Amino acid sequence: MVQVKYGSTRTVILTKNYAFKFPYIGRWKNFLLGLLSNMQEVEFNTLKDERLAKVIFHLPLGFLVVMKKAEPLQKFDKKYFAGFCARKKGLVLPCELKKDSFGYIDGKLVAIDYG
Repeated sequence: MVQVKYGSTRTVILTKNYAFKFPYIGRWKNFLLGLLSNMQEVEFNTLKDERLAKVIFHLPLGFLVVMKKAEPLQKFDKKYFAGFCARKKGLVLPCELKKDSFGYIDGKLVAIDYG
């Protein structure tokens, strides 16, 4: 089964195993911000922070990012996730503190939206 999710700057297509993130094409500004979000996720992946879902494939210029599909959270505690995103190894995760920004991949809690 394929699901399509829409954010303000990106469209995400979820398959059984993968998440495909494309810039949103509804408005020019949001499209540009979607390109930047994808490029940011690729850049942050070079830091090898275990709290981040890994980019397993991407196209240049931010046209596509592919990650493993995450299992959604059952519960969300904003205070806990603020701590999860706090500075570690010099990096504060640039995540919105909302349930859809996190999930489980291979049983491990990770940020899935940090662009």
